[in-house]
Amino acid sequence: MTKPLKNWWGRLLFQDSGIVPSKRLLIGYAIFSICLIVLGRVTDIAWSFIFLLNMSVILASFIDLFFIPRKRMIGMKRVLPGVRKRYQLQS
Repeated sequence: MTKPLKNWWGRLLFQDSGIVPSKRLLIGYAIFSICLIVLGRVTDIAWSFIFLLNMSVILASFIDLFFIPRKRMIGMKRVLPGVRKRYQLQS
């Protein structure tokens, strides 16, 4: 691959600053959708209602995304023990 193609490939794979849904969210959404479709077949629920429920789950996920704290709002402090020699085991 050429360098410009690698840059675009990285952006397409969300390696830049994109947002990738977690595996847990995708599996949960797939199970929810399959259950809705099966329930819709059994109880004759309208397809528009199933579509509306699916869109409400996606919208709730996006709303939750807006409440994630920003990088500058998260603080960490690293505390290291006193002077140690290299390869010394902790007791």
